[in-house]
Amino acid sequence: MRRYLLIIICMLLMLSGLPGCAGAPPKPIELEKERALDYANKGVLWFKKGCYSRALSLFENSLRINQSIDNLPGMAYDYNNIGMIALNTDKLNEAGEFFTLAARIQRNLDNEAGLSLSLSNLATVDLKAENPDQAERHLEEAYQAASRGKDKLQQALVLNLRGHLYWQKGLLPMANDSVSKAIAIYEAGDNKAGMASACHNLGLIRMSEGNYMEAQTLWAKALELDQENLDYPGMAADLEMLARLTLKQERWPEAAEYAWRAFNVCYNIGHKEKASLVLEILKKADEAGNLKSPIADLEEKLKEMSSPDFDLPCR
Repeated sequence: MRRYLLIIICMLLMLSGLPGCAGAPPKPIELEKERALDYANKGVLWFKKGCYSRALSLFENSLRINQSIDNLPGMAYDYNNIGMIALNTDKLNEAGEFFTLAARIQRNLDNEAGLSLSLSNLATVDLKAENPDQAERHLEEAYQAASRGKDKLQQALVLNLRGHLYWQKGLLPMANDSVSKAIAIYEAGDNKAGMASACHNLGLIRMSEGNYMEAQTLWAKALELDQENLDYPGMAADLEMLARLTLKQERWPEAAEYAWRAFNVCYNIGHKEKASLVLEILKKADEAGNLKSPIADLEEKLKEMSSPDFDLPCR
């Protein structure tokens, strides 16, 4: 249930050729590269807030500049980012095309870390398309590329995704081993964004094992890290799982509280589907515990999110 996308957005690729010689005036092409990267970085911020239309416009501006100066590393970065928007809006074929373009560039540049990232993105498309065998093939190729490039953080990203895949298949020991290895790397590198995602995934494994206490601890830790990183979809995913867990344990007031908090995050970032899911959790907890939650108000907000004029994430 963890959103796959955030892992990617948190991995900014270093673009070659940016100005770095003190005292020397930057060349015009370097200024263009900086301008493109500025567009892309602003796009990432809007992407994380759920304003995909504004993020897409900024990513496309970055791509236009990079294409005009034939900046291949920049183009690969833009293709990955545009692909993430397509993935988030369930345009899986389009997402796959953009990630494939990025992978082809990185392969031609012998950029192993960049290739691994693009292949990991392709695996997320496979997972959403319910094609686990293809996802496993992409993840194996991604891990090999990360290993050749000696990129530990990229290896951790692949291990985390692979652990999620194993969890989906019900292979809990393999899932635990893979995610635990990812956590060790993230801890060594003090990578809080990666830790948040891995803790969330390990919580899913613990819940499947019946270890509810540890699952709750892991999701609480993931939530804290996601809040530090302003990872809005991550916060919503953590709160959703805390709501599901406490609902399963018949802790009605806590379940309702977590679901309400998750709804608030989803509403403000425009994630209607998840908002609808957590509202159903809230309804079940409210009915079972006779809590008199403000369900009617939340249902009105959910209707508001269906309007073509709903633009709260872009404000």
